[in-house]
Amino acid sequence: MKITFSGKTIIGLLLILNILILSLVVFLLLEIKKNEVLNLAADMAPLALPLLAEDIKKIDVSSRAYIIYDPQTRTVISGKNEKLRFSPASGTKIMTAIIALEEYNLEDVLTAVGLENVDGSTMKLKEGEAITVENLLYGLMLPSGNDAAYVLTSVYQGGESGFVARMNRKAKELNLVNTKFVDPSGYSDDNYITAYDLARLASYALKNPKFAAIVSTKNKTVTDVTGEIIHELSNLNELLGVAGVNGVKTGFTEEALGVLVSSVEHEGKAYIIVVLGSDDRFLDTKNIIERAVEKITLISY
Repeated sequence: MKITFSGKTIIGLLLILNILILSLVVFLLLEIKKNEVLNLAADMAPLALPLLAEDIKKIDVSSRAYIIYDPQTRTVISGKNEKLRFSPASGTKIMTAIIALEEYNLEDVLTAVGLENVDGSTMKLKEGEAITVENLLYGLMLPSGNDAAYVLTSVYQGGESGFVARMNRKAKELNLVNTKFVDPSGYSDDNYITAYDLARLASYALKNPKFAAIVSTKNKTVTDVTGEIIHELSNLNELLGVAGVNGVKTGFTEEALGVLVSSVEHEGKAYIIVVLGSDDRFLDTKNIIERAVEKITLISY
């Protein structure tokens, strides 16, 4: 039995085929953007993939979750419970800083009002003080100032709730599927994130040169716009400058326990280490660096 098709049928089938091909191309482009797939063709240098030479299970780590993440290849080198949700405590401020950097100018001047509403750690802002966004960001990230977070967010369109909504939209844009923020400081333990999402968030944030400069700063003196009110700020990260650590953020609440997000450079390559729910965040991170990161070998392809 011979099957024949009319000219119109063939044209219709070709049209459907073209639509399917176009849909597939659009889908793949959206997936590439969504997952930030590496464009290897754009980078002519050989790709060096990290290989962990030692069993991480032998390392003494108290944290309930951790991850060693390679931001260049977007690979998880090692982890424990890295996709379980935990409170990030002041690790939340990484996202707060990102939104502030993307929504404000560093020279913008904000006035500190309503500071009686602030609990927890502060940079010791004075009521009515006028201070730049840049100086507030140092106060946010070094001494983990909840007062800095409050001032940065209270002037946003919609106030603090509008700012938090923007934080959550940004999380979705970055495909952080196990992340939710309820406040900009991390004071509430209702914030949640995974070590995996937090590592990817830190990786994104560190692409901003100003963010990277702030979180790598040990000590900073900032003032209000008059220069009369002085704030001596010290970074709470005890590992900063040790064993290649150049950031990023500490965190602690009674429920969250110790949180530490670290950017570590080893043999010219950057890694992100996150520990969540730690009894000793600095010791855990130090052990991971010494027993794992320093034993990573790179395989080039």
